[in-house]
Amino acid sequence: TRTWLATSLPFMLISATYVLNTRAGVLLLTALGGPEDVGRYQVAARGADLIALVLLAVNTAFAPTLAKLYAEGKPRQLEAAVARSTRLITLVSLPATFAFVLFGGLYLAVFGPEFTAARTALTVLCLGQLVNAATGTVATLLNMTGHERDTALVVGVSAAVNVG
Repeated sequence: TRTWLATSLPFMLISATYVLNTRAGVLLLTALGGPEDVGRYQVAARGADLIALVLLAVNTAFAPTLAKLYAEGKPRQLEAAVARSTRLITLVSLPATFAFVLFGGLYLAVFGPEFTAARTALTVLCLGQLVNAATGTVATLLNMTGHERDTALVVGVSAAVNVG
């Protein structure tokens, strides 16, 4: 029970921090702007989240493989799997990012002409998600290899930087 609790606490903190990090923009805009700003930002953020969906899908599929290779003591195969998954994530994320950057105005206009004011936010968020995607399965690798505390620390620092 003690080991289980010691391991689950960092995972709980990771999940809570991810939620905070994804909602930080809305919380800050609620305090600093008006409901129109929040609405435009939400549409831009949800569009950028589509890029992160690729990372989530690949991480979910690769997690058991990473854990197995680590448990079997196969560092070279583990490294190759991480490199493969990172290339896959980046290759799939690049076209989606470029589409949002180049044609983001069209995407935003679907929600109404006033939403096109969020084009810069959409571009910044998409480029941030591309960087996130290009780092690959880092968090999943750390979590599958017993370094969940490191993941919790990095996610916590990134949330603090995001809010700052």
